[in-house]
Amino acid sequence: MDLKDELLKRIRETEDESLLSQVKALLDMHSAGRWDKLPESVKDAVIRGYEQSEEGIGTDHTTVLQKARTWRGK
Repeated sequence: MDLKDELLKRIRETEDESLLSQVKALLDMHSAGRWDKLPESVKDAVIRGYEQSEEGIGTDHTTVLQKARTWRGK
């Protein structure tokens, strides 16, 4: 299975709306030419973040928003 087929399969299988939004944002950024203009360090950080997300490392979007609301007192 080539990379594109593997990615399409994994996208079809996921129910994680946050992950799908992240993939869409990355594709949108890339198609607009903004990805190429980013510093390599930023690109590396984005890729590392996706890898960590795939490994279950990190905090989901909903939890982060809840914490932010608490910090802001709302």
